[in-house]
Amino acid sequence: MKVLFVTTSETGSGEAITALHMAEMIAAKHASFHFLSSIFAAQFFPKSLRPHMTVFTPIRAKNEKIWHDVVTKFRPNAVLFADYPLLFFSRGSVPLVSDRWVRSLESLDAAILTLDHLGYAQRTMSISFAPSHLSIHCETMPVLPKGMQILLPCPIHEPAVVPGRNGTPFSYWHLPLRLPNGQRQQVRRRFLKDKRELLIFHSAPTWAWKIAERFGLPYYSFLGEILRHYLTGLPRPATLISVNNGRLLNPCKHGETRILNLGAVQKDKYERLLLASDLMLTENMVSASLGKAICGMIPCAVLCNQYRIGELSNMVKHKTLQSILWRMESIRLGSIYPYEVFPIWGKQDLIQLGVFRDNIFKEAFARIEVFGDEITRNQFLSLLTDSRTRAALRARQRRYLEELSALPDAFKVLHELVV
Repeated sequence: MKVLFVTTSETGSGEAITALHMAEMIAAKHASFHFLSSIFAAQFFPKSLRPHMTVFTPIRAKNEKIWHDVVTKFRPNAVLFADYPLLFFSRGSVPLVSDRWVRSLESLDAAILTLDHLGYAQRTMSISFAPSHLSIHCETMPVLPKGMQILLPCPIHEPAVVPGRNGTPFSYWHLPLRLPNGQRQQVRRRFLKDKRELLIFHSAPTWAWKIAERFGLPYYSFLGEILRHYLTGLPRPATLISVNNGRLLNPCKHGETRILNLGAVQKDKYERLLLASDLMLTENMVSASLGKAICGMIPCAVLCNQYRIGELSNMVKHKTLQSILWRMESIRLGSIYPYEVFPIWGKQDLIQLGVFRDNIFKEAFARIEVFGDEITRNQFLSLLTDSRTRAALRARQRRYLEELSALPDAFKVLHELVV
């Protein structure tokens, strides 16, 4: 079996990392692979992959030639996109699409497949990709080429049958994910001052901070202050490592709560840091990293907000949070608004995507209100230090892992669909 993986995103790494896990899994079964990748996605791949990778350019005509040359030379019997609809977005993916190129896919002497991480490939629809009160920017999902098959990466998707859902769910990790204790301690020694200290892992997707920057939303500038407010008074000091662009959160290297930024991190280092942590945080409810934390039995939480500024001004009692709310609004009117996936999606958007319909994945992480005042402070305390809270969350994670374990792996599902 020869598989050509096509990873074209220029703003998100999750799809490319899934494809990389799949490539590693099929290589272990002596199948061959090659990557056609954006420059952005390529930075997350190990150096050992370079002989098996061709990088796209910013120019569509050159990319079409690169595509033709690689397909002709490699002669795959499967072409897998991660994810095909991304190619049709107005921004954030390498230019490749033309009517001629789309038509050519149906005549390929190979199976054509797409990963569908979030439901984009389920049907033609338009979905918002900006704060709805600040912009009407939407992307429209394309009709899939005739014969294209859909693969549903798990975690994130529900492993069991979901009526009306298209595609084959599969697992691409050997579960549960485990970091040997020696490696775990090595990672923690690198970042922590002593053994008592808590390690919190925060992940901010490239697309999220870029959209926040585009609309002047100051959330990330205040996030460090917000988190230090909630983490003050923990029975043990804490260090929060945020993986972002290397400068997103205001760093704090002293005191009981330290905040450090990291830039782009290759897959293996990223996973070790995640799996060595005591708590994983993200604003992205559909994050592949969140799924990885769940599969590693790491307590994890999603930072959300369900209230508008008027509601919060009456609800929030602590002066620090009150000050933050009004400072954010003074920088950008409309900075405080409801979201489930910052900064783009609210509850209705997730319902439209359908990825959480009948899905027990959402039970395997905690949901934390960013401006929840004392309730949020108590949630952080419990998630980090209360053995019963952490055990209960892990029990829900274990239930999801049990369903994942019954799925075919990447090699088996590709072999069955291709050979």
